[in-house]
Amino acid sequence: MMYKKILSLLFAVLAFGFAANAMAFDFQSLRSENSFNLFDYDVYDNVIDLGDLSKVQGNYLFTNLHNSSGEDNFQLGYAGNPFQVGTLAVLFNTTEYKNKNNNADTYTSFNNNFDDPGNPVTVDKTVTQNSNFSESNSDAMDVRISYGIGLEPVRLGIAYDRHTSDWENKSGNTSIQTRTNLLNNTAISLTEDTNSSKTKWKNKTNVISAGSEFNAGPVIVELDADYSFGKTDSNVRSSVDTYNETQVTSGYSLSQSTVTNGIDSGFHNTEDFNPMGNTDFKSYGVHLAATHNVTSRFSVKGYADYNNETSDLENDTYTTHYTENETTPLDNGPFTTIWTQNNILNESYRGTVDETKSYRLGVKGYYNFDENVAFAFGLFWQPSETESDVPMTVNFDNNIATFDSNGDGDLADYDPVNNINDYTETSTGAYRMKYKRDYEGTVISIPVAVEFKATEKLTFRAGAQHQIMRTRTEESIRFVSGSDQTTTTTTYASGDVVTSQDGFDIPDDTKESDSYTDSETDYRLGLGYKVSQNLDFNLMMGFTDRDKEAVNDDWDIFAQITLNFN
Repeated sequence: MMYKKILSLLFAVLAFGFAANAMAFDFQSLRSENSFNLFDYDVYDNVIDLGDLSKVQGNYLFTNLHNSSGEDNFQLGYAGNPFQVGTLAVLFNTTEYKNKNNNADTYTSFNNNFDDPGNPVTVDKTVTQNSNFSESNSDAMDVRISYGIGLEPVRLGIAYDRHTSDWENKSGNTSIQTRTNLLNNTAISLTEDTNSSKTKWKNKTNVISAGSEFNAGPVIVELDADYSFGKTDSNVRSSVDTYNETQVTSGYSLSQSTVTNGIDSGFHNTEDFNPMGNTDFKSYGVHLAATHNVTSRFSVKGYADYNNETSDLENDTYTTHYTENETTPLDNGPFTTIWTQNNILNESYRGTVDETKSYRLGVKGYYNFDENVAFAFGLFWQPSETESDVPMTVNFDNNIATFDSNGDGDLADYDPVNNINDYTETSTGAYRMKYKRDYEGTVISIPVAVEFKATEKLTFRAGAQHQIMRTRTEESIRFVSGSDQTTTTTTYASGDVVTSQDGFDIPDDTKESDSYTDSETDYRLGLGYKVSQNLDFNLMMGFTDRDKEAVNDDWDIFAQITLNFN
């Protein structure tokens, strides 16, 4: 049903806004990423952690390169002490993704005449040509400016982040079916069915954050807070479907069926689904962490996080424009349009509110066997819940059908003897419904990591993380007001006007629930090489247990370089 198609797209828009917000500013060192954030005390991590930013002394230049599955990522950053007090950091990141696919195939089928079972005759063949394409392009840019100052035993930092991204997807398919009479080598019918869609999303996100670190002796306490706001604009021209069918029959007999020579009819329809909407979203988060050095070799760190994200859909218009016409020849002449239908369906989701609350509780531990080998482990519990309220208003506007008996366009022909009576038919209708969606999810993460310093310059790293994901979704639809009837007024060329009411499909009040459980294990291997006192090089490769089942799936490869001028 159309409303389900629109709801799916609606939540895709909301998800894109949240995803862009969540993925933005994901700066971290490869050492941290290699260990699933267990080893997070690289100088680059200090630059990202506002409470640790003032610990960075000297001048550093960072770069990060990543090319995987069509995605190109480049990062450039600076951190240093250009002023007499404090540390300044500026980070810049760009990501570009391109993917293009084209496929085509052709197959042929035959139809036999079995009037004589002992001597079947192949009378026609059907050739079907299918082709499809898809193309995705996205560009994203992140800029982060931060400043930290140390006032022992307290360290403070502030930051501003700006994220912009554009995403566009084009896809389509065409199916052409040609049916030919093999007895006289003439065309029977030609059918062409095409579908194309184009989706464009733009996202702008701003984040203001502050962080602190307090050294309380045996325990180091970190407290961070952030507030983000932004907008996602969607301009979706989706599912433009065009269907054309032409019947050209050529007089031959199939078992118990006879058709006559000449052109029968042509049938054409187009459906254009064109939604547009803007989504405003905002979020805030509070993050608390505490580190305790149990011994000189072993330390533990605990986490408690809370995030709240809300979005409001405004200025939305979901329009389905459906046109259909039938043509027929007059006295075996050219095709003439005799019947048309033009439907416009407007669906409004103004006022949609989507709120997500997420939490994270966890602990991780570090153990240094000696100066060359370190081991880390963790356990994290991340529950989340999302409530979505979607008011739906559906209007059938300008639904017009016409019948023109001779295709002259005046809709004024009336001949009661030959039962000819042109007409214009207009239908209207409206109703309102309430859609509600509740989502609960839980992710349990168990990461482990190890570092081995092979030489003074070379360090090997390995990390693995097992995750268990559980979700439960409950959806309900409730009829609010309106009618399940459309009012149709038909004006005939004879002067008669007829008003009638017909039922249309309003979804019944429903309530459905679904649950899902899955698990996945990620693996990462890496190395760090200290080229010189001023230059560090890090490399990481990663894959999941799902990737191992895919023959042509490549590992993700990352590289990061840190240059200091101390």
